[in-house]
Parts: sequence; C-alpha cells; structure tokens
Amino acid sequence: MTNIIRPKQFVGLHGHSCIGSVFDALGEPQQHIDFVLENGMDAWALTDHGNMNSFAHAYSHAEALVAQGRNFKFIPGCEFYIHPDLTQWRIDYDAQKADKKVHKDSEHTGVEDEDASKRDKFYDPIKRRHHLVVLAKSTVGLQNLFKLVTRGFKEGQYKFPRIDAKMLKEHGEGLIVSTACISGIAGWSTFKEFPGVAFDDLSPDLITDENHNDIIVALENELAPFIDAVGQDNFFLEVQFNKLQAQHLANKAIISLSRKLNIPLIATADSHYPRPELWKDRELYKKLGWLNFKDTSTDTLPQSVDELKCELYPKNADQMWDSYKQTTQQFDFYDDKLICDAIERTHDIAHNLIGEIKPNSKPKYHSAIVSEATDAFPLLLKLAKDGMVQKGFHNKPEYIERLRHELKTIHDLDFSAYFITMKRIMEIAKNNMLCAPGRGSGASSLLNYVLGITNLDPLKYDLLFGRFINPHRKGLPDIDSDVSDRDHLINLLRGEFGNDSVIPITNHSTLQLKSLIKDIARFYGISFDEVNKATGGLENDVKRKVLKKGDDKNLFQLKFSDCMKYSEKFRVFMETYPHVETHIKNLLGQLRNYSRHAGGVLIADNMETNMPLIKIRGELQSSWVEGMHRKDLEKYGAIKYD
Repeated sequence: MTNIIRPKQFVGLHGHSCIGSVFDALGEPQQHIDFVLENGMDAWALTDHGNMNSFAHAYSHAEALVAQGRNFKFIPGCEFYIHPDLTQWRIDYDAQKADKKVHKDSEHTGVEDEDASKRDKFYDPIKRRHHLVVLAKSTVGLQNLFKLVTRGFKEGQYKFPRIDAKMLKEHGEGLIVSTACISGIAGWSTFKEFPGVAFDDLSPDLITDENHNDIIVALENELAPFIDAVGQDNFFLEVQFNKLQAQHLANKAIISLSRKLNIPLIATADSHYPRPELWKDRELYKKLGWLNFKDTSTDTLPQSVDELKCELYPKNADQMWDSYKQTTQQFDFYDDKLICDAIERTHDIAHNLIGEIKPNSKPKYHSAIVSEATDAFPLLLKLAKDGMVQKGFHNKPEYIERLRHELKTIHDLDFSAYFITMKRIMEIAKNNMLCAPGRGSGASSLLNYVLGITNLDPLKYDLLFGRFINPHRKGLPDIDSDVSDRDHLINLLRGEFGNDSVIPITNHSTLQLKSLIKDIARFYGISFDEVNKATGGLENDVKRKVLKKGDDKNLFQLKFSDCMKYSEKFRVFMETYPHVETHIKNLLGQLRNYSRHAGGVLIADNMETNMPLIKIRGELQSSWVEGMHRKDLEKYGAIKYD
C-alpha cells in the first residue's frame, strides 16, 4: 500500500500582530500565541512590518507561558522593507529631486497597504521596496535585528524604513532569511519580466520553456546579495498558498530556483489575525486604517470566507496542507513530496537551527554618567555626603539616620546609578530653566533633596520614604520632575549625551469605544442620528454607576461590558445591530497609531544593541511602551526618566 504524503509538523515562521503591523494585522501578540498553542503548535515567529514594536509584548507573554510549564518557543523576527542598494537609491533620488520629479518624504505611519504592496511592483527606483523576512537564531542575531531596524529608520527611511543588502551583511551574524510573500524580491523579480501584464492576469502559464531560463537567472541574480549576506545555509525560499494567481506564478519560479541552487523551500501561513473566524474583522480593520473611507460600504468586504483570496491565521500542519491542496489543483508544477518537506522543514528550523534567545535585561545607563565596570554606590555615597554638608545636615542625627536608611535600601535594591543619573539631569535643568520643588512620592526622599533632585525637605513635612521606595515594591523608582520647558531640556540632554542616547518613549493610541462605534456604523450605513442617540451622554451615564467614592476620574476607561450593563439605549442599539456588536468586541483596543510619552525619555548609549528604535515625526523614539496599560521597558533594562 502506498504511503499517503501529509506533513506531521509545522511552525509558522512568518506572522504579524496589530502592535507592529498597524491596520494590517489584527490582534495583540498574546492572542496569536495562545491560538498557536490551542491549534497544536509549539513555536511561532513574529515578523511585523519594518519594526519590532511587538517584541517585548510577545517575549514577555512567551516567557510567562514557559514559567507555567507550557511548551512554547517564541522566535523574534522582522519583515523588513528592503532596497538592493540604498547608495544607488540616494543617487537616483538626488537626480529626480534635481528634476523636481519627487516630493519631500511623507511621514511613515506604520500602515502597510497590503493591496498596494501586492499590485504595485515598484518599477520606479525611488519608490522601490520589497519584503524580506529575517529571523534571529541566537542572542547575537537578536541584537543584529535591533540594529537593522534602527538603521532602517535612521538611514533608509523614505515613506517606509528600509535596509539594503550591505546593511544585512554587516549585521548578518545569527540571522535567518526567507523571501517573504509576493511583495518580496522573488515576486518582484518574476513579475517584472511581464511589465505589460496586469496583476490579476499574472499566472504560472506566463513562464514557458522559452523564457524559463531567463526568469530564473534574473531571480538568482536579484537574490544573490541577500544569500551572500547571511550564507546559503541560513537562506530559505518561501512559498505560500492562496487563491492569487500571481502567488502561484511566484511559487513556480521559486520552486525552479530551489531545484537549481539546492536552496531549501519553506512554506508559511503569513498570519495576520489570531483566529480563523476573525477574517472579516481584520478586513474591516484594514479599511478603518484609511479614515477617508473611500469605499464606505460592506460591499467592499468579502461576504464569506470563500471569497477571501488569502486566509491568514496561524495554521497548523494539516491546515497548511489543506490550503496547498485546495489552491493548487489546476497546476502541474507542484510536487507533493517537495511541499510536504517545505511545511515540515519549518519545525526543524524552529527547534534545531534556532537556539535560545535572551534579550539583555540588565539596567542600561549612559557610560558618561555611570560605567558598568564600576560600582555606582561609592559614588552615590560621596555625592550624598557632599549634599548633607552643603545643606548643613551632617551634624543632625535624625537626618544622618534617615539618609543611612535610604542609602541602605537603595544599595540593597541596586538603584544607585538611577539616582546619579537623575542628579545630572536636574543639574542641567536647574542651570537652564525653572524647576518645581518636587512632585509625587519622590519628594519624600531625603537623598533626592540633598542631591538636588528635589527642593523640599521631607523631614520638615514628615514625609515617609517608604511611600517612594520600599524593599517590598518591585521596579525602579520613578521620580517625576516638573520643568518649565520639557522639549528644551530634552535638547539640552541630547547636547550632553548625544542625539541617539536620549530617546523619547513611545505610547500606543488604540481604537476607543465611541469613535469605533461611529466608524463601524458609518461603514454599515447606519444613520448618524441613530448612533448619536445610542452614544450621547454614554460616558457620564456609565461613570455614575461605575466610579466609587475616592476613585480617580482621570483613570476612568469606558468599557463595552459596562456600557451594556448600565446604558439601556446602548444595549438596545447593539441588540438591533448584532454585527456591529461583534466588530466592536473584536476591534476595541486594537492599535490606531504611535504617539510620544508626555515627558518620559531613555538615556543610555549603544541603545540600538538592546532595543530597536523607530522614528515618529522625524524623531527617534523607543519601540516599546511605558504607559498606564503596558509597561514593557524596565523588564528589558530600559529606564524611564520622567
């Protein structure tokens, strides 16, 4: 009896989340990871577009799962935007700029237009960018990924952050590369051989016996610099399975090149939403990303899953195989054994080629302030003693005892370098602007007072140090400082420590309930008046029921469940339009854009080795956030100064 070919194992090595692929992928990393486990897999790679903003979120969740005894391996990566040669691009750009054929670079919004990427083959050398999936296979590889992301924003940004083959080779150690989707080099190289053919007419039968060799040689030449960058043992040709004829045209060329050069194939799901039933929510989320709503009609959405060209959830081995068989029946160039191996090879890569990966979680300080090679506490002790003398407290037993207690606590918790850095920050601030005496619990520290960080004697006002720091509270202290000109201070700090060493912290802005209801209702043609009746006064109605005496009104957040419970008109609206309710539940809280923390910055050198930096409005910012709802910095040694 003939053995039936069918893959037994698979790992998704190409996946996206809403944190890094805004308005393109649906769901936070943990939602994807949880479904991966539920769907019978034990590893998954996260490869958002051009950034690694979701890394801290995903790594923390995976680490928590492992601590619970779950068998799961998280693989960090990035689907880079690439240009073969950015040096040549700058020459082309300057030439077109001189002829007034190009416009000033628009701000990168982080929104990947999937349809444009697939249909626009970027023959224009100025707009040219392609996708390339790059995974870390070691801790060194992770650091190189961080550097590449940062360089993409600093050196290669035009509409989108880009790297080139030279950058990839400079930072190629510890990396694995695959050719990504049909927006990658393999697709572009194949499609450009048929410049007069519309995207929807691109099909495998365009490759004939007469042109086959020329197409494969051209593809080989396009990929050669990227293969060289990481070595052929770390390079894989990626195939995907969907209903796009152009995908099968690209697959045909990729399979031929694999056979010619003996480069292994891998199959990927290119997942963009965490569960199969969320396909329509993801389609709507994509539409919401372009707020002008050029097509504000549900007719522009697929009406059933059968109408989808690409079903993009984290598939398992069986689902990958079924997708392959269902979308390739009409083509004779596929080989079942070859594709079965490509699906199973992903598991081997995940568990045998990719090793243990650990980010550097040690606290990061600027070497001009505190050297990692020295113990910061003796310096802090000297500065504290000098401050006691200057304040005239060195002969007062109660002050000496209080300072001794504070210093012991700070020494035991290893916070010395933080206070030394804050002292230097406030020295610069006080020499250049007005500064408040102290705000929050930091004003209850005598050490802060004698160092000049605050200007308020805590003993005079019976303020308790334990409200600021105590051995039972986890995390670094957070000294809030009020200055008359925050932006001026940040520029002064950059002058002191370097532009790339003073980085504002990023915040996430998410889809909020009332605006989301209005957008979805508009899409479904529900009248503005009807929506206003359901949402008018909603926040106040719910607040009166939810907030208790003493609650901070500024921290109130309007929740869907509370609205359903405490607002009859809201509940009736949702019962009338259950499809809107479903979308609200699935889209509420998805990422809308990135913003800047009101005053928080990071101060450290060599930052790009330990965190991938991004640019927002032309300014480098942290890729990970520190806000009311998520705190992803301190766990990875990034220290906030507010």
